[in-house]
Amino acid sequence: MLAFLAAAAPAAFVSRSMTLAEARKLSPQQLAQRLLGEAGASREYVEASISGNGGIMIGAPGLNSIDLYERPKSAGFAGLCQVEGVHIEFSTSRYDTPGDPPHRVTDFWKMTRFAMLQPTDTRIDDGGDEQQERKCAALGPVADRTDPVFFFVVQSDKAVDAYFAMRALAKAQIAAPALRDAIKCKSYDPKWPVCANPAGAIREIPVRRMAGIRVERCADNVAWCVSATWAKSREGNETEEVGLTIHTDASRVDPPADFNVTAVDLEAGTSVDD
Repeated sequence: MLAFLAAAAPAAFVSRSMTLAEARKLSPQQLAQRLLGEAGASREYVEASISGNGGIMIGAPGLNSIDLYERPKSAGFAGLCQVEGVHIEFSTSRYDTPGDPPHRVTDFWKMTRFAMLQPTDTRIDDGGDEQQERKCAALGPVADRTDPVFFFVVQSDKAVDAYFAMRALAKAQIAAPALRDAIKCKSYDPKWPVCANPAGAIREIPVRRMAGIRVERCADNVAWCVSATWAKSREGNETEEVGLTIHTDASRVDPPADFNVTAVDLEAGTSVDD
């Protein structure tokens, strides 16, 4: 549970309830104060993304979840922005429950998202200048962004890992032609000949739209690797998915020294939503 919220949140916070209609009438700060108490109100939330009534396939009447976001800011590395927020989950009602039933808070947790203004393969230490702060702040609203600057998740929630991952992805794209013999490619879709030119496929992936990013030790337990996925909707209910594992010769991530990409594993396939 959130340390900065749990310390001051009243023990009875989980009994606080709200309807979907009520949530849509309140400002982000009012939502934080009502649902999370004084600790939630101590943060400055400027955006709320409210989900209700379930999805197309599954009905879930009423309020389902709320994401509250602070204003995006520089993450301290050149070109890297971050935004802090909290995800709030609510109880559910039967799919056939009429109207807009009130739901209580059942859980909440901190979330951190990152965005790269411009992918870079080089190390630049100072990313906290005033111009970058203005550019990062201008990225709001955060939820459901569709333009090239996309907020992504890093498993560790650490800015230094996000920066290392973005540099590794950019380096992999630049080095792809030279790494042709060091690219292991596997495709699970015979109609998608991505392995016919894996270097070209890597160079065409929009780095800033990668998701599911992890920075962890490689199999040799010495160097560091970056894993990430990218998905693109195709006709109908099909989605093309690419998974990359980038091997580097970096012996450390923090502080972020220079490094080289030594190999890339690429897996591609097509998923179908029922």
